[in-house]
Amino acid sequence: MVSQDVPPFCNATGDRATLHGLNSRRSQARAASPDETIAVLKRAYRIMFQSSLRTGERRRVSAPKCHGVPEVERFVAFIESSERGVCR
Repeated sequence: MVSQDVPPFCNATGDRATLHGLNSRRSQARAASPDETIAVLKRAYRIMFQSSLRTGERRRVSAPKCHGVPEVERFVAFIESSERGVCR
């Protein structure tokens, strides 16, 4: 059962779904330059879900490192706009 939102490009499994990293195969199929895009997506994923920063600090830290990559901007915007919360 998925009780919270699952961010784009992520895998979630289990009862009360939890994140299990990025779905990099699907990301590769969509990306114009897959290696660079996936590397930036991984960096954003680590900042958003594996760092000890507070929510506001995560956005401030991820913005300069991920600027200009549409997939990452979509990923971060989805997390920020979630009303039900995001799986972790």
